[in-house]
Amino acid sequence: MIDDSEQRSPIALFYEPFWNFMQLFAWVYTREPDLIHRASSNNSLDEGISVSELSVLRVLRLLREGKYDPDSVPAGITFRDITDALCKGRFSATGIPAGGKIPEKIQADDWAFLELFESDRHEICARFCFEGPHQYEMRYSALKVRRDELLTIWPSWEAEVESAKGAAESKPMPRQRLQEQEIIRVLCEGGFDPKSIPRNSRGKPGMKKWTRERLPGFTPAIHKLAWERLLKAGDLGFSKVTLKE
Repeated sequence: MIDDSEQRSPIALFYEPFWNFMQLFAWVYTREPDLIHRASSNNSLDEGISVSELSVLRVLRLLREGKYDPDSVPAGITFRDITDALCKGRFSATGIPAGGKIPEKIQADDWAFLELFESDRHEICARFCFEGPHQYEMRYSALKVRRDELLTIWPSWEAEVESAKGAAESKPMPRQRLQEQEIIRVLCEGGFDPKSIPRNSRGKPGMKKWTRERLPGFTPAIHKLAWERLLKAGDLGFSKVTLKE
């Protein structure tokens, strides 16, 4: 088959429905669409790109964005991460079996026994691993994945940031924090400063009972624990003024 990747624009290659595994790594390592074009030509040492080069490009991007930590060099997605995702059925792949010519879908369960590796021609292939050290059997080459499945798992970094931000904004408040906020709300609505509430008169019920009476949905135990958490966190405090009846 003639590789016509050089005849197609980088943008066109990015939108191709199927990517090879080096394109997969180019995307998850850097999220740079223009590298999809370069990773599509892994048919020679001169034209292709290697996983080690992608690791360097990843670090360079992190440096540009001020996210690089010199004490912990990020390795990016590993071969094992990819096989684990395939084994769990998060996305699927096809490949040409050894000795064959026609691509076939690789079953999710099979990935538990397969290992990805980079060939001398910088092609990502899959091999079967025997129990002994360095004992392998070639199983699949010309591995392909669906682009739309990959972008669902590994969207652009900008999309990941927006998604994380949206999730944080839509995440419901933890139950304990909600209980604490209800006590604060009742105090504020009663005209009290939560950090400067009146002290109890000796032998008389105080603000703790006053708030509990206004929160009928709280059991005494729930109210007591929420009150204590607020005191410990410094969100509740007492003034020098004594509560008057």
